[in-house]
Amino acid sequence: MPENLWLEIHNLLDQLNLVNLDKIKATTNKNSRDAALTAYIKISLKNETTITSSYFDHGNPPKALEAIVNILLSQNQNKD
Repeated sequence: MPENLWLEIHNLLDQLNLVNLDKIKATTNKNSRDAALTAYIKISLKNETTITSSYFDHGNPPKALEAIVNILLSQNQNKD
């Protein structure tokens, strides 16, 4: 991933309260009925702590995570 995108992700993460990342509410929950794939974000910090977001529908992240998810997904699509 290009360095500028890593910097953008770091800036977005700095705006979040990572301690409460698992409490960010999903906007939909179709994954509970097998109508959507389940997704989440896992962040590994320098001190070897891992923080995981709450689960959300793939393609429909909570607003607080939307920009990060979009960057990550765009990079995955560019691999093809």
